[in-house]
Amino acid sequence: MLGLGKPDIQQMFAQKNVKKLVKTLGHKDADVRIAAIQALAEIGDHSAEQPLIELLMDNDDAVAHAAENALQKMGLGPASKPKDSGQQTASQDVTPEQHSTDVVISPGILNLIKTKQDLPPLPEVVAKINEKLKDPDSSIKTITRLIAADPALTAHIIKVSNSAYYSAGRVTIKDLTMAIGRLGLTEIKNIVISFSLMNAFKDSILFDQMNFWRHSLAVGFCANALGRVMKLDAKQQEMAYLAGLMHDIGIMVFTYLAPDSYSNFLRKIVGDHKDNPAFELQKLEETSFMANHSSVGAAYVDYWWPLDKMVVHAIQYHHRNASAQKLEIVSRLVILANDYCNSKEINNGVNVRLQKDTFTRDRFDALQMNDEQVEQFETFAKKGLEATDLILSL
Repeated sequence: MLGLGKPDIQQMFAQKNVKKLVKTLGHKDADVRIAAIQALAEIGDHSAEQPLIELLMDNDDAVAHAAENALQKMGLGPASKPKDSGQQTASQDVTPEQHSTDVVISPGILNLIKTKQDLPPLPEVVAKINEKLKDPDSSIKTITRLIAADPALTAHIIKVSNSAYYSAGRVTIKDLTMAIGRLGLTEIKNIVISFSLMNAFKDSILFDQMNFWRHSLAVGFCANALGRVMKLDAKQQEMAYLAGLMHDIGIMVFTYLAPDSYSNFLRKIVGDHKDNPAFELQKLEETSFMANHSSVGAAYVDYWWPLDKMVVHAIQYHHRNASAQKLEIVSRLVILANDYCNSKEINNGVNVRLQKDTFTRDRFDALQMNDEQVEQFETFAKKGLEATDLILSL
């Protein structure tokens, strides 16, 4: 390819010769590579996805940046920031409450949450990714390097990207750059948080952790699926997943704050209510600890995991009725997703007997969903539940 220059690129572009343009991506001249990248972006042929993703780690930052822009333009690769699609952001009759951190919790429990130093904080890698996402000058290459510093996390992301849920029969992913290119930064951040959260609380042995995380991941996927069906904006869909994932995290925090007391509490309520499986865990927690796992979880996330207040709000109110007034839309999604998963007997693993919930079609009325949307949700939810089992098996 010696002597190849921009006029040659223009000719390939005019002929829409994708094959030759892709071959030109290996040219030693960075300007020629950039011209080929821009030509491929204009043509928009999806067969160029893999070679463009590979260029995200090019030694020349200008080439890597051009590849990133091309993938975004083609709607294939990772976007540094969610784009507001201009789609509906909430059902018409929903009047969202202002973001609230007014959690109902005793001062003693709240102080313990703030001062107990071994409570897992927001992982450093997540904080750094968030910081880079806000920086318009950051690149995919920078974020890849942040994640690559953790070999276990890197291996997990590559395995997830090759799952049936994400790959759909496409080429096998062999490295982190390709995984990020396939999944996009928002999905990568969600996976990092899921992985970090499960590892942070892995030492708790008071109940079945596998069931707990299966339930948490399933609620996250189902809440996200509801957001997709309702065509909420990208941020709300992301927050729905995170809030669903973390909605019961207060139970884990209880096991850290008072392991012996909470263990005895769980054993006692099982014995006391063995003939009444419909008891409410929340109310019994309030009687024993002057706080429930919703309030404890919301306070913990608000203090140690500086996520969007929509997440805090959804954790605080996930046991409310989805039709209650002044609930934010993300809270409604998490409530319905939680109820839906419980009805499928995907419960949180806490050693208590819960009566199987009956989930009927009219529950979706809280979101004003029509029959077509309900059917779409159930399709997405089925795939999400399959993804949950896959993630836990890795």
